[in-house]
Amino acid sequence: MFGSKNFVFFLVFVICLFVFTNNSYSNSLFPAEEDYMLITEKPALPVGGIDGITKKVLAETSLKGKGKLYLLVYVNSTGEVDEVKVVKGIGGNEKDAIEIVEKTKFTPAINNNSPVKSKVAIALNLN
Repeated sequence: MFGSKNFVFFLVFVICLFVFTNNSYSNSLFPAEEDYMLITEKPALPVGGIDGITKKVLAETSLKGKGKLYLLVYVNSTGEVDEVKVVKGIGGNEKDAIEIVEKTKFTPAINNNSPVKSKVAIALNLN
C-alpha cells in the first residue's frame, strides 16, 4: 500500500500534526510557564546583580572553573524565586548554584505600573 518514501512522508506528517495540535493550547516548555511574562516594561533583576550571584556561587561552592551555567529563573510578583530551570548545565553539578539562585531576592518585573510574574534568563560565568 505505501512505498518506503510515502511511508516516511506519512509518518513525518502525522508526527508534525501531533506536535502542532498538542501545542496549540500551550506554547510553553514547562508547566504553568504561561503565567510568567518573558517581555516586560521593566525586567526583574537580582538584588546585588548577576555579578553578586556569581560571586556567591563561586564563594560557596566548588564550581570555579566549570564554565558558564545558563538558567531560566521564574520570579513572582513579590520578587521571590518560584523555580529555577537549567537551560545549559555544567555536567550535573548545578544543584548548589540553583539553591543559591532560589534564595536570591529579585526586584519584581513591572508591566503597566504593576509588579508581574516573569522569566529571567541568567548566565553565570564560573571561570
